[in-house]
Amino acid sequence: MRIGITATRALTATGERMITDALTNALHAGGVEMVITGGAVGGDAYAARVAHAMRLWVRTLLPEDPKEVDPQWRDYCDEAEGAWPYRERNTRLVEQCSVLYAFPAFPEDDPRSKRSGTWMTVRIARKLGRPHEVWVQSLPVLPARHQPRRS
Repeated sequence: MRIGITATRALTATGERMITDALTNALHAGGVEMVITGGAVGGDAYAARVAHAMRLWVRTLLPEDPKEVDPQWRDYCDEAEGAWPYRERNTRLVEQCSVLYAFPAFPEDDPRSKRSGTWMTVRIARKLGRPHEVWVQSLPVLPARHQPRRS
């Protein structure tokens, strides 16, 4: 399984817990070939660090804007591609993964999600028929019992 991860730049402790739990559960289920991230600051960078610490292969698809790239991405990456304009990078991420894990800051219908790259990537996954799971970090959940919403 190739897990693509798209996540908010405004990651909270709840979001960190969600990413860690999702990757831990996937690792325990077995068959994780690699984790593919977008290389941006925030959730992408955190997911790469967690995957690297779990000794998973990490591929990074870098955004075109160097100001949005995690300055330490090389420390947590086994291979990289880029730099891509956002839509193209997000499409490549969905095309390369077998399942997409998304960690947006707010629900899709929240006005604050209007320009969300995470939700853009989920919509690309829907359009391409790629399996995906969504964990919304602003929704109140119990970390041990959190179940992603399948969109």
